[in-house]
Amino acid sequence: MAVARVKIAPLDNWCENYRNLPKELVGLEIAIETSSLDSNPERFGCGGRFWNVDELTGNRLRELCGLAPITAPDITIICEHMLEMD
Repeated sequence: MAVARVKIAPLDNWCENYRNLPKELVGLEIAIETSSLDSNPERFGCGGRFWNVDELTGNRLRELCGLAPITAPDITIICEHMLEMD
């Protein structure tokens, strides 16, 4: 599994669905699984692509958002609108 390290983008880039998440996420470095790209634009209604994040990253994000941790095979996904990508 290939993993890329990316940062959470500034709040202005986030799609409307995620603007209620903690602002402390901005600038946080996370790991996305590059082979997990889901380009279904209807998945969450924002037209963005989504990636799975690794379990450690997913649970760190969930903790910052006040959510319970999860374990595989459950996954945490993140929208491209929340990521600073080249």
